[in-house]
Amino acid sequence: LDKGLAGCMVWSIDTDDYHGKCHGETFPLLTTINEVLSGGIYTKPPTEPPPPTTTWDPSHTTPEPSVHCITPGLNPDASDCTHYYECTQGTEGWIENEQDCPAGTLFNPLAFICDWAASVCALEGTCLNDCPL
Repeated sequence: LDKGLAGCMVWSIDTDDYHGKCHGETFPLLTTINEVLSGGIYTKPPTEPPPPTTTWDPSHTTPEPSVHCITPGLNPDASDCTHYYECTQGTEGWIENEQDCPAGTLFNPLAFICDWAASVCALEGTCLNDCPL
């Protein structure tokens, strides 16, 4: 800006806040770019160092693995591939939500989806109780 030159690159404009939840105005990213590049509102950074910041130490930790939940997200049932567990961290441990796969499908533990039974059974060492030998 000091030399009369300016430019801007935006990787993904679709993430701009068009609902006006950021600083109370709609499209804050586009608005700021427009103001700065057109010589509008522009403040130079302060010459004084900013005040010291404090860090927040979270009081919760990742719960110990449960029978069905090892990590957040989708977890396979080791003995029955016709369903899986959707796991979220609660305040006192894991919240397990059992989900059934549609008929003709089994839970694919590599892709984390209900997949055609033939595709899952082709994976070596998976779903031994649900796949014919």
